[in-house]
This record gives sequence, structure tokens and C-alpha cells, in this order.
Amino acid sequence: MANKSVAWKSALLHDGRAAQQLEDVFRKCCAFAGIHDFDFGDKVVENFTSIADWVTDTTDGTAWNVATGELVVTGGAGGIWYQAYTSQSASEIEPSFVASFDLLSGEGAFMFHGKTGTTDAYIAWWDATNCGFAKIDGSKAGTNVVKMPYGIVGPARVQVAVKWKLDSVDDSRKWMLATLYVDGREFAAYAEDIGGTAYDWTGNEMGFAVYDGDTFTVDNLTVSEITRIVDYASVDVGEAPASGLSRALGTTRLKYHARYDGTIRVRRPGNRDVDWAIPATRRVMGFTDRSHRRAIPTHVRTIGVIHSIDRFDDDEGDIHMHRFYVQDDPNVVSLSETFTEAGLFLNEMAEKQTPVRWKMAGNPLTERGDRVTYDSTDYRVLMLHHIYTFQKGPVFSTQIDAQGYIEV
Repeated sequence: MANKSVAWKSALLHDGRAAQQLEDVFRKCCAFAGIHDFDFGDKVVENFTSIADWVTDTTDGTAWNVATGELVVTGGAGGIWYQAYTSQSASEIEPSFVASFDLLSGEGAFMFHGKTGTTDAYIAWWDATNCGFAKIDGSKAGTNVVKMPYGIVGPARVQVAVKWKLDSVDDSRKWMLATLYVDGREFAAYAEDIGGTAYDWTGNEMGFAVYDGDTFTVDNLTVSEITRIVDYASVDVGEAPASGLSRALGTTRLKYHARYDGTIRVRRPGNRDVDWAIPATRRVMGFTDRSHRRAIPTHVRTIGVIHSIDRFDDDEGDIHMHRFYVQDDPNVVSLSETFTEAGLFLNEMAEKQTPVRWKMAGNPLTERGDRVTYDSTDYRVLMLHHIYTFQKGPVFSTQIDAQGYIEV
């Protein structure tokens, strides 16, 4: 009897589980400590009250309208794809991330890894009978790379998870993995090694696309501020929940603390609106302003999974000479992500040059991470001490330790 075997030219294997973000890890690990309330930030939160935050392709009569808090799209015919990408977060949403939105009706696509200044992009698309993934080229033409024999009909909660996967010590092998979920169920998946190819371009624009004369309506687009997808997380028997959480976080730059009501507040350091402008009439009993100009790095080398990036604070170096620091961060994957992380590190170090401390009448509403303004200068709150004393009656005061605030 002749030997018989099965051979594959290529194969994509997956388990159908939902993508697990750092936000999900917080929820799961903290549940073991009896904590179920959280305050997370979003990198993108779009309720579609205005189209002003979007860059839209309106050629051939394509319409992108906001009505009753929803995005309503009608294509312009012509047998091509028309795109719109969000200008929030400078329009660059670097993998890994999970984008979630409500599909209310119609046929269209979610666009990701869009090439800067062109119409080249990847999409997760759907209609009433099929769904899958496709590439859009510079002429707006689409080429299917995955097509499944079932469709998506709204209303539905749709999620698209995208991440990089490296399997080499260099950047010649750089896999882009994408999965489409509908109401928590996996509908389609795609993987491609784009390292060293024309598809490993500059740009990660994210948004929506509509084909030909199709129409669709979506709402509530969100991308978590702590976007990293985590393959595995656990709290082992007899282990403190914080240990399992810290193992999953690794070197990811996050700040988190318990709020007054027991909620866990989680933030990634970065730009934020002013939380409190301390009025001139506020009774400040003490203010200490220091300066640490010679202890701050002016040159950082960030070492990611495969890339090493050097960034410099030239202005500071010209004044206080060169100081070098090595930052090893195995959680950053791509070249642009490594470059961004190095910049965030330098920004944080620059803020630490100006530590300040106030003592004032008690304010229980100020929290760690808040941005406050005092005497026309912005600061980032690091720590608070609430003090109760009895001096011919109860006296409540607050000591605030902060550092400078610098826009990223």
C-alpha cells in the first residue's frame, strides 16, 4: 500500500478566541482582588457628533455625513473604494490594537495600516453574504486576500484586532496578523509576512471605506489607550493578583492607582486636558519650586524587540552637556513604535527637571496623573497627601507633589 500524506502549501491556524488587550488583563487580574470598577482612557473615542476630525474622500459624489450621532456613508460608484481616516491621535494607530464599533446597517469596511499620503491600505470588509480582508491600492482598487462565505448584517458589535508578529532576529520577517470579530465571535482571520516588501510602508492610518455605491451606518468607534494585545496572562494558585498583572504589563509605560471610590484608574502618560486651573484666590500655604537640570538624560537609546533607536534632547544637551541612558523595552515591536517610545521617555525625563510641591486648603478631588495649572504654568500631579489636624477645630489640608507638564 502506497504511503499517503497530506501537504499544505500555506496554512493559517487560530483558536477563535477574542483578542486580549491590556485592558482585559486589568479586568481579569483585578477580579481576583475583588475589584470590578475601572476608569480607562481611549486613544480614539468617536461618537460621530462632527465629521471635523476625519479626512474624507468625497470624489465621485461620495458622502460622509454625521446624523443623530452616527456616521452615514454613501459611495460614489465607479467600482472602487473610497476612504475616510480619523485625524485623532495624529491619525496614526500603530499595531497592536483592537478597534471596536457598532455596525448599524449596510455594507462597507474598516480600514487599517493606511499608507501616508496615498490610498494604499488594508481593510476588513463585509456585506450581507460575505466578509473578509482585502488590500486597496493606489488606484483605489481592491483585491481580496480572504473571503468567507457568510456575511454580517447589522445591528452588530464589530471588532478588528491587528498586531505585528516577529519570527526572526531581524526585520526581514514581519507578520501582520488581523482578525475580524462580530458580537464576540471570530468571523475571519488573515496573516501576511510584509517585512521587506512594498506593503511595509510608512503610515498606520485608520478609518472606514465604502465600495462603489454601497451605503452603511456605524457608531461608537473606540480604540483603547492601552492598546497592546497580550497573548497570555494568568494569576497562578496562591499568587497575588498584582504579580500576574505586572507579568503581563512588563515594561509597558502605564500609571494606575485606586480612586476614592475604589475604582482603578489606568492611564498611559501623554497629553491631556487641564483638570484643574488653581485660581489666584486659592489659599496656598506653601509652594516649593526646585530644579534638577544636571541629572536628566539628554540621549536615550531605546532597544525594542529588533530595533534600536537613539533620540536626543539637543537643546538640553547644549546647555547641560551629554548624559546617556539605555532603555530596554521588549514590548515595542516596530521601528516607529520604538522611535515613539524613546520620545516619550525623553519627554518624561524633561518633565522631571521641575519638581514642585504645594500645601493648600484640602482638595479631595485632585488625583494622581491630573494636569493642573498654577501661576500660568502646567504641572503633572505625582502624589497627594491629605492631612487632618485639630487646631481649635478640625483642619483639612492637602500637599501636592508634581512635576512639569510638557506636551508630547
